[in-house]
Amino acid sequence: ATGAELVAYSNWSSSNFFKGKYYNSNDDPGSGDYAVKAWVKTSTDHTGVFWSIRDVNNSTPWLQFWLNTGNRIEFGSSSARITKNYDILDGRWHCLYGVKNSSAIKLYVDGVEVGTTSTTGGDPGLSSNSIFRIGNHYDNNHRFQGSLALVSYEMSAPSAEMVKRIYEEEKLLFRENAKCTLYGTSDVVTAIGKDDITDTLHVGTSSGRSEFRGLNRINNTTTAVTAAIAASDGLVAEQ
Repeated sequence: ATGAELVAYSNWSSSNFFKGKYYNSNDDPGSGDYAVKAWVKTSTDHTGVFWSIRDVNNSTPWLQFWLNTGNRIEFGSSSARITKNYDILDGRWHCLYGVKNSSAIKLYVDGVEVGTTSTTGGDPGLSSNSIFRIGNHYDNNHRFQGSLALVSYEMSAPSAEMVKRIYEEEKLLFRENAKCTLYGTSDVVTAIGKDDITDTLHVGTSSGRSEFRGLNRINNTTTAVTAAIAASDGLVAEQ
């Protein structure tokens, strides 16, 4: 949004996409739990891939999250997936969360469960030569025709309450002038203090003290913090 620090990525094509190294020993969920989150914005009915794990030369086993023609959101693996007709083609940001656990595959939109299936499938048998890919299909087709932000993959299955909390905290970063980074040029944290009464986290660096509520930076100072921060009921002491 205007003045916000969070950025999104768009203009996906056969030559414009993200790919990342896949480590089979660390990144393969097997038949266990996993989840993928993506903030998406589009107004075009199309087939477009948000995220996947797949091998170009052995494309049969896969994990994938995508939008399919006809307002269908699809999430899962080559052994089982969920397909849900749900209209997000309004040109607004939506948080899509796919969750697979031992008993179900679930789909959430903006923190609300919109679909579930009890068919979870077995281990898809991902290839050790797979890669992470964002923005288009493994074969360079099916580019996503919209914008993506805050894409994440985890080998666990967050609860409905956690999915809702993540949505509520992350949606604040899509507002005008929203801040989400440490103030200044240094990312070396010198001190941290939590005000449990105001629910504010104070983070010190050589550039000053950043105040966070959730993921949103609500204020900052410009005096370097070198050693310690103590905070309670709005009062802050720092060194």
